[in-house]
Amino acid sequence: MTFTESATSTRHTLGAKVLVVLLAGIVLGYAVSVDLNEDVERGRALTMDQYVSEFEHHKYELESSGIDMAFGVFFGIVFTAAIFGSYELLAFVLAWILRTLRGLFTPPEDPVDLFGP
Repeated sequence: MTFTESATSTRHTLGAKVLVVLLAGIVLGYAVSVDLNEDVERGRALTMDQYVSEFEHHKYELESSGIDMAFGVFFGIVFTAAIFGSYELLAFVLAWILRTLRGLFTPPEDPVDLFGP
């Protein structure tokens, strides 16, 4: 692999990673915004009587939602590895697609130097 091919491959990989981060950011930002807006609407519709009447239920849910620390750490490691692995896989596939598309639309170079050194 020549320096030019390596630089082109690096550019495709970097471009693919930037696109994956942008797309993931858009999807995550949209999902968080929708969820927060739903919470705001539920909060606006909530009355004091509803809040007080469901207090015991909410208290029980909060008190019973604990998990073992070892399980939490293990799940955190697995989840983080899955997120970064997915990111790298998506970037790898997108870089491969970009290289393939560039090869389809770029005319092949003439291996014979007609003008010489």
